[in-house]
Amino acid sequence: MGLDYEQYRLVKEALHERANLLDIAPHLSYQLPIMLPVYRWWQVPYFWAGIKMYDFVAGRQNLQSSYYLSKTRALELFPMLKKEKLVGAIVYYDGAHNDARMNLAIAMTAARMGATITNHTEVKELIKKKDENGKLVVRGALVKDRYTG
Repeated sequence: MGLDYEQYRLVKEALHERANLLDIAPHLSYQLPIMLPVYRWWQVPYFWAGIKMYDFVAGRQNLQSSYYLSKTRALELFPMLKKEKLVGAIVYYDGAHNDARMNLAIAMTAARMGATITNHTEVKELIKKKDENGKLVVRGALVKDRYTG
């Protein structure tokens, strides 16, 4: 069983982005505890090891340490869980982000800075001009309204 380095890089990048969003947009991002019910004893160490690796990969950006809940405690917190064969639960933390509100905040900021905000438009061509260093940079776009043409 080999390490999937691309998958590792993807997780590492996502953890970095999660920390960034929690830092720059705390009004739109929050910690989200996730409880994973476990119904077979052999799954407890299996899931626990995987989630602890997730904590380890997160490093300094780990939100909170994952932990195990006994069957009794899991049922106290979530009484609607299927009781039969439940052996416990693993809790780990991820981040949640309100991307719709973030998009709206970005659009409003852009409008305050002089941008024209549109919806249902298709970019037909990017308008590029040379900057002071002679490098072509995007300065605008030719767009088509997808409703009215």
